[in-house]
Amino acid sequence: MHLKDLQPALVSLVGALAASLCCLLPLAVKKALEGLTGVRRADVSLATQQAVVTYDAEKVTVEQMLAAIQRAGFAARLHP
Repeated sequence: MHLKDLQPALVSLVGALAASLCCLLPLAVKKALEGLTGVRRADVSLATQQAVVTYDAEKVTVEQMLAAIQRAGFAARLHP
C-alpha cells in the first residue's frame, strides 16, 4: 500500500456539544477513527468541528467511519 493509494475524506461533526465535552471531542473522535482498520490518520479540529481522515478505501468505508464517530457519542456526516 502506497500513500497515493489512500483516500482523503472530510467529515463534519454535527450537533450541539455540552461545554464540558468540547475539549474531549478531538481526542474521542480521533481515537474512534484511528481504531478502525484502514484508517491511517485522522486530524480532528474543534474549531471547525471537522475531521480530515486519510484511509484505505479497500479496508474501511465512510459509513464505518461515521458509525465509529456515532458510537463515540457524536454525530457526523460526510462533508460535501
